[in-house]
This record gives sequence, structure tokens and C-alpha cells, in this order.
Amino acid sequence: LETSAIAVSSAVVDGVNTNVITVNFANEMTDTALELSNYTLDNVALPAGTTIGFVGNKNVVQITLPASYVITTNAPFKFGVSKELTTKNGEAIRLTDGDATTASTLQLVETITLEDNKAPQFSNVAKLLLNGGAATDSANQVKISFTEALDALDTTNVADDFIVKVNGTEVAYTAAELADVNKSIVLTLGTAYNTAQTITVELAKENLSITDVAGNLIVTGQSVTATK
Repeated sequence: LETSAIAVSSAVVDGVNTNVITVNFANEMTDTALELSNYTLDNVALPAGTTIGFVGNKNVVQITLPASYVITTNAPFKFGVSKELTTKNGEAIRLTDGDATTASTLQLVETITLEDNKAPQFSNVAKLLLNGGAATDSANQVKISFTEALDALDTTNVADDFIVKVNGTEVAYTAAELADVNKSIVLTLGTAYNTAQTITVELAKENLSITDVAGNLIVTGQSVTATK
């Protein structure tokens, strides 16, 4: 029985993970290559909501994991392909580097890398005292903490990313700087406020520029009330 080689890769577009796995077969396949049961990820069935289809021709299968499949950090995954698959001409399949990574007699296993696809989120917003002083009633900064480290700020666009309100009235901020090993952003307001006042910070609804180090754009719609 002749064999047909396959190669497996994960897809990353513009630095952002798309949850796409591409399987390149050397020869044309039958529609059985579109049966999700023929593939596994880390030794379990592909998650519910996964879609699959041919791309361009019947040599290339594209598997898209659901958006709900969250990967919090870049990591290797074992991707398995059933040895029961055969080409249109009845050829058995094998990995391009041989069967050295075969985990069992039933599967071919290739190690692929899936990248962090979880967007950063607010975890807390705190009031900071005026210019770092010891006063307890006046402040001019707010510190926004995030669930993960952020990439360098776009100093031009970050000026429009946040909406800061003091007792319901929007106030401008004049500076935004990373802090706490890039897991926080400190905003300096144009005017001081009383720490007894209610401070809320929300994200603008469009044109956001803040990303984590993997390039995942922060999700709009988040709003947090500051604490002392």
C-alpha cells in the first residue's frame, strides 16, 4: 500500500492567533477528511463548536476551534490524525517526518503551537493620591490593573481608549503610563478630585489600541468603579 505525506500547522495572522489548524495532505482526500472524529487535540476530541472544511482543494483541511476555546499562554499541543484516513486513491497517510511521533497504532501525532488568544481585562481600578503625596482627601491619578501584562502603549491612540468619570462627569486625562511590570496603566487626570467621589473608568467603544504581549486587543464594554 502506497502512502501520502501530511504536514500540520497552526495559523497565526498578523501576530494574533486565529484558532486555526491547517492539515496539508500531499494528495487529494475524500470527504471523510472532514469528519471531526478523525482528529484529536491533546488526546481528546476537538471542542464543541469546532468547524472544518477544505480550502482551495481537497488536499488542504482547515480546522477552526471555537472562540470559546481559550488559550492563556503560548503552548505546544498534540494534534492527532486518524490512521484510518486514506486518500481518494486509497493511499494510507503518514507524517512528513515519518511516524516517529506516533502515539498509538491508531493515530499520527504532530506537535503544534497554539498561541495566547485571551484578551486582557480589567481586574481593578484604584485611586492614587495627588502626585504621590500623603494627602487622604485629594487625588489626581487612577491606576487600572489588568489580568495580564500589556504590550507597549501607543502614546497617541491610548489617549482615546479610556473614559474617566468623576461623579458621573467625564474628565480628561493628560498622561498614560505602564506600571507594575506592565500589568497596570496609571492615568494622570487634568484636575484633582476628592477621594470621596465616585470614579469610574470604562473603555471606549471603538478604535482601541491596548493589547497584551501576544497582540490580543482588549475587549470593549468593560467598566470598573475605582477603590481607594
